[in-house]
Amino acid sequence: MRCLLFTVAVALALTGCGRSPDKAVKEPRKELAALNLQYTPQDFVRSAGNGDLTAAKLFLDAGMAADSREATGVTPLAAAALGGHLRVVTMLLDRGANVNAAATDGSTPLIAAAERQQVAVLAALLAKKADVNLTNTSGSTALHWAVRRGNTNIVALLLKQGASTSIEETNEMTAADCAVQLISESGFDAKSSTNEMVVVLRNHGTSFATRWLLGQFTLSSGSYIYKVLTAEPGTLTDARFTDITNYLATCRVWLNRQGYEPNRVYWFQSQMATAVLKVWEDSEIPTAEPERTKVIQYHRRLNALLKELRAGVPEEYLYRFPKMDDP
Repeated sequence: MRCLLFTVAVALALTGCGRSPDKAVKEPRKELAALNLQYTPQDFVRSAGNGDLTAAKLFLDAGMAADSREATGVTPLAAAALGGHLRVVTMLLDRGANVNAAATDGSTPLIAAAERQQVAVLAALLAKKADVNLTNTSGSTALHWAVRRGNTNIVALLLKQGASTSIEETNEMTAADCAVQLISESGFDAKSSTNEMVVVLRNHGTSFATRWLLGQFTLSSGSYIYKVLTAEPGTLTDARFTDITNYLATCRVWLNRQGYEPNRVYWFQSQMATAVLKVWEDSEIPTAEPERTKVIQYHRRLNALLKELRAGVPEEYLYRFPKMDDP
């Protein structure tokens, strides 16, 4: 009798109390077929990208790996992230999906979320320790895409998690360079997201030089660089003069990196010169000594900066440049 009971117990254990392992897998596959879905990585990725939580669970229950890939290497997690499907993203992460799995082009789920501005999804990926500084085959990070999209919230999230502003793409563009390009193309608006992004990047450990590069080069009355150089009219100090020279030096370095045509470089230099002249005009010369002598010295140094900006510029472009005489 005891042998019989033992034999029955073993049989039940092996059959899963009447349900075989094969049946446990076959049933979800039948349900997938009923949904007109084939048991393939392509359909798994497509379902995740469409936000179909039920189908995504069925693929996993049927035995498909969470990191299955379609032809271009995209995983279900990346597809769900691209589409902004937070519930699918959360489920896949809970079921063991690799948060950093990259497609053939190197794009990770985090890069996909940044590209499509999926803030909630991006936050979920960061909570699972997604690597913020991984790059695709073009060298772009999630931060590059967030900056290009002008999305301040995502930029702030990525910087808070340690995203680098200095990683270069294959075209040598950093995230800071992308911000310069974006602002230069879109113009400066004190209420725009690009302006907020400038503030965010300036406040997250970028260098002094980069902080200036995140400004607008053109000198309309509302431009960033104009505001920087004329922020304290009537006041010239050693610290402020150092700031101005750093602005100008950094701008020239950046211009050289961009490979602009000479005509465009000369135009930028003329705009910088106009800003220097504005600083001159707004700083009054005191009548009392020793303040008078000190300000005159500053004016002479500004004049030297102007001469430096004019140096090497062909005669036909010099009409754009202001002139200053020694006080």
